[in-house]
Amino acid sequence: MRKTLCFLLALHFTYVSSLPGIVKTLAGGGEPHKGKKSDCNDKEDSKDGIGTEARFNYPWGVAYDHNKHAVYVADCGCLDSVHRTDKIRKIDIKTGTVTTIAGSTQGFSDGFGKDAHFMHVAGITLDPILEILYIADSGNHRIRILYLSNNRVDTVAGLPSPGFVDQSTVSSQFNNPQSVAIIRTDDFKRRLYVADTDNHAIRVIHLETDFSGEVKTLAGGTRGFKDGYKLDAKFYHPTDIVVDGTAEYMYVADHFNHAIRRIELKTGYVTTLSSQGFGAEIGLNNQPVNLIIQYPEGLVYDPDYNLLYVCEFENHDIRVVSMQGLVKTLAGEFKGKKDGVGRTARFFYPSGLAFDRKNRMLYVSDQYNHLVRSVTAVGSNVQYNNIKQEAVLDSTDILKKVKTVADHSSLTLNILLCSASLLVGIFIARPCLSKLIKLFRPSKK
Repeated sequence: MRKTLCFLLALHFTYVSSLPGIVKTLAGGGEPHKGKKSDCNDKEDSKDGIGTEARFNYPWGVAYDHNKHAVYVADCGCLDSVHRTDKIRKIDIKTGTVTTIAGSTQGFSDGFGKDAHFMHVAGITLDPILEILYIADSGNHRIRILYLSNNRVDTVAGLPSPGFVDQSTVSSQFNNPQSVAIIRTDDFKRRLYVADTDNHAIRVIHLETDFSGEVKTLAGGTRGFKDGYKLDAKFYHPTDIVVDGTAEYMYVADHFNHAIRRIELKTGYVTTLSSQGFGAEIGLNNQPVNLIIQYPEGLVYDPDYNLLYVCEFENHDIRVVSMQGLVKTLAGEFKGKKDGVGRTARFFYPSGLAFDRKNRMLYVSDQYNHLVRSVTAVGSNVQYNNIKQEAVLDSTDILKKVKTVADHSSLTLNILLCSASLLVGIFIARPCLSKLIKLFRPSKK
């Protein structure tokens, strides 16, 4: 009887799932990318303006500023184009106004505003205390900083040529770094982590107050797929990194391994959270299906629900990943350009993610649509057609309950399903329970 009761409770939690994310266009417009993925549309398409009147040119990294309620965008442009531009843009969320705060034509130089030059800006992260934006200047193989108080750009680390050297910030080398993440230590110093993409490594810059410091390799450095300690671990083109709320773990979007990896920062031990063939998704028939992550890109951590949001580049969607490797689709599914709810929305190679924790809102750089979109996160109070999204998680981090205007219908459905399962009998319940226990049990990987 006890096993049957557990089966019914598990069945109830499985059938009641979260409301999908609500997708809207925050800024940008114009025609989507045309041609092959490797093509780059050669046109002048980077213009300040309001909302859909503004234009972006293959936007990549995004960062949210809760003090100014604004989103910063790394607008990376096309390489080898007569219209090539690399800029840092700012979107005032309240008004939708888009302005350029640094950068212009591609190149390399420090300076103020438009006098600064970048080459294929990628990931960005914000230090809200110092009001500094850290920038992965991937084409220049350097890490840059932008002082938001006066829009001055300086170089923190890296040299013009690609390489793999751990030394001081002025003599260290990177190879196509694509993401950065900042944390403050207990002694008030800063550690700037770098996804050194083409070195297949996670690096760390121990920054002093004057931005001098030492560069060290935290994990990886050899292309491949392997869990392990520090340099014994292997990555394949890590594209984004994020640190959890306690600064205990880092999560890595391991792009060509189609995996989400986890690094214990204290020990440097790397494990796999979810990857191709590992983990499960709750399918439409409420049965676990194999999880195949396709080219993960943008990555953010949600401390309130202890989960990750992931941009799946090739699947054109935004996913929710629990700490047990379970996955749900929040929004998107097919290539296209459309606002909407859940799988009805369309993205075109989404790349960067930022998170407004207070308002439960995600911001996405929809790269090949040349847009910046907003997506309601788990627990959002935003309503769409009188449906209110208030998802919560149980102790296994699986989305279990949503309070909506349709709650009574959901409850009735579950009562009918549970009643039917009782008629089936204990011999069917037992194997179903066994399958559910395997689904809910944390993976050993």
